[in-house]
Amino acid sequence: MKAKLLNTWPERPLHRGEDRVSLLCFESTVPINSATVGCLTPIYPREARGPGKAYKQTVIFNGLDLAMAEDRILVADGLIDYYTVEKRGDSAHIVIITEHPVGARFVENDPQEGPPYRTSFSFSRNHLHRLFAGKVIAIDPGHGGQDTGVRGPVDLLEKGIALEIALEARDLLLASGASVVLTREKDEFLDDDDRNRIITGAGASLCVQVHASGEPHPLERKYHTFAKAGCSRSLDLGRHLSWAFEQRMGTPMLGVEELPEISWCGVPTVRVEPLCLTYFADEANFRAPLFRKRMGQAIYNGLARYFACSDETPFHGSSGEETEIRRDQTLLPKASKEGAQVLRVRTHLITKEDSPLEFVRTYTEGIAEAGDTVGIAESVLAIMQGRAVDPHTVVPSFLARFIAKFAHPDASISAPRSMQMAIREVGTLRILAAAVAGSWGKITGKQGLFFKVAGHEVAEIDDSGGTMPPYDRSIILGPKMPNQVARQIWRRTGLRVLILDVNDRGSVDVLGSSLPLTQKQENAVKELLRSNPFGNDDQKTPLVIIKNLPA
Repeated sequence: MKAKLLNTWPERPLHRGEDRVSLLCFESTVPINSATVGCLTPIYPREARGPGKAYKQTVIFNGLDLAMAEDRILVADGLIDYYTVEKRGDSAHIVIITEHPVGARFVENDPQEGPPYRTSFSFSRNHLHRLFAGKVIAIDPGHGGQDTGVRGPVDLLEKGIALEIALEARDLLLASGASVVLTREKDEFLDDDDRNRIITGAGASLCVQVHASGEPHPLERKYHTFAKAGCSRSLDLGRHLSWAFEQRMGTPMLGVEELPEISWCGVPTVRVEPLCLTYFADEANFRAPLFRKRMGQAIYNGLARYFACSDETPFHGSSGEETEIRRDQTLLPKASKEGAQVLRVRTHLITKEDSPLEFVRTYTEGIAEAGDTVGIAESVLAIMQGRAVDPHTVVPSFLARFIAKFAHPDASISAPRSMQMAIREVGTLRILAAAVAGSWGKITGKQGLFFKVAGHEVAEIDDSGGTMPPYDRSIILGPKMPNQVARQIWRRTGLRVLILDVNDRGSVDVLGSSLPLTQKQENAVKELLRSNPFGNDDQKTPLVIIKNLPA
């Protein structure tokens, strides 16, 4: 195999020894023995949009080509803003933008069995701990008890989503050393006086109220940030929170408005409404745990920027010098890992303009060899086939609305528009028969009868929130003729091709194969891919190369 960079991703903050750190991870076809790490320099003006400071550092992997697509990867974890991966000459260049003056540290003890081979850089989060130390922050989840707030199209309530977001933000803030007071930690009713008494009694320096918006039409959506009227600190905090939601969630916030109704709070206060619960795609997205975590992360990021703007820690010029780093030779592998190996390849954002054949050719060149197996995520093949449907173009019938009410809330077809697409795919009579079977299954305790009758075409429908952005606001139908597509690619490339439906619950289904799999091979594929290397979010690794699959 050629020396190529396959994939990169940020890992959620974790503990390394005494430090809490952010990590940027890289996978390559060969061990990365050395790299050039540039000095840390401030950016003026800020190259990243938004308020606050920014710092830049470059890492060069010398002599390493790109298998992955050039990319700009959003991190937005309060420390690392984003980073880019580019090919320059015969090397891979990584440009890292941080929000605080913290440089990259080479992680020496990464496991080096491969391929793929992993290389990581850590970034200390101690600066964030200093920012939050001694701060008392109030988070006020709106509504509660008999006051339910806005209701979503399926079953989510504003009082519930507000509490879940507040709990996510609380956990992040506590991990950074802040003191956090929640006005409620369960489903209970509180009036404004109760809330103010809790906030002021805890000595909070500011308050973030968490709510959701609602619109009369299910296709309309608006996202608000409100600041306590006549309070300049509230307006300032509101600007930071508004930008943080735009960056982390891609939410088009309407700007900061003053709201006299929250003047009862005795400290600087901002109300955020970053979710339009009556908009069907927002309700579907909120069911994904990662979506909720990102909501909490956006609140954390906005608060970090607010405190950072008043931080007087000086930083002049550049930090450190350009250095060459080399891995301890005793940590390098003596031989390649035995058994089957899975290589994930990060690709560009796939659209209906892409060809499955060229997609495989581009991202396997110099890596895959005769006898290797290429796995393609079924949702990505469907997107290339033009089967990503804009929900705004779907008008659910009375039948779709009625049957969708009886589906499990977490099922894609619990959304009337997705149920309407199921009717289009297999016909009214089959869906009616499936509904009868599903009802019988509920009575007798037998699960899965609806999809057994409706067929795999319905089971493969992904509702909004079921795949990677920006398709997380689309309905993705199952791919057409997966076996034929796999065989066509095999004939042109000589590579075994599998079309796969994999999820984060460990389920692996082979929808299409260029050549029949033995039972042993199918079991091996399911075991290798159980951890879902494709990812269900923005990992952009919809193609994997499996080497040494057993015969």
